Amino acid sequence: MVIDNSTTSADKILRILGKNPKTTAELCAALAMSRQALRRHLTPLMDAGVVRRVGKGRATRYERAADPDHFSVVRAYAPAGLDEAQVCETFITELGRRLPRVLENSFKYAFTEMVNNAIDHAASASP
Repeated sequence: MVIDNSTTSADKILRILGKNPKTTAELCAALAMSRQALRRHLTPLMDAGVVRRVGKGRATRYERAADPDHFSVVRAYAPAGLDEAQVCETFITELGRRLPRVLENSFKYAFTEMVNNAIDHAASASP
C-alpha cells in the first residue's frame, strides 16, 4: 500500500472534523492549505461516504458521515397516547436492517421497556 500526502491529509481532515462540522475556512486554516487543495482532499472522502457536505454557499459545513457499524435514530414524541411497540417498529424500520432472530425479541422487550419508562418519567416531570 502506498501512503502519500493525500492519505495524511485525509487523516488530518477526519481528526479535525471529529464530532463537530467545520466550514471550508476552518478546515483551510487548520490544515494550512488553499480551498482548491482542500477540495482535492475532500472529494475522495465524500465519494467514499466518509465525509458529507451539509448546506450550501457560505453555510456549507463538512462533517464525518455516520459510521456504518453504528447508528442513531433521533425522533421526538409526545408521551400522551404513545404506543411503545409502534416506536420500536419505527426504530427497527429506520435502522434499515433486520436484527438476528435470536436478538429480536430481547431487543424489542428492552426497547419498549425503556420507552415505557421514559413515558412514565416524562409524565412525573410535568409541573
